[in-house]
Amino acid sequence: MNLDQARGTFKDYVGRAQAGAGRLLGSDQLQTRGLQFQVLGRADKRLNEVRMAIKAADAAIRKAQS
Repeated sequence: MNLDQARGTFKDYVGRAQAGAGRLLGSDQLQTRGLQFQVLGRADKRLNEVRMAIKAADAAIRKAQS
């Protein structure tokens, strides 16, 4: 797991905690903020997956060319 993936996972977990706290406390604002963090965390993880796929494809192309 690299740093980007760890950040995404962290944001996702923090978002889940915030959303849960918002539901528990009846705070729509806190719940919404938690959902936003979850989305950002998942987006960070997916972005990292795309970066890794691009690097792997680039390495494969370079290897095939040589």
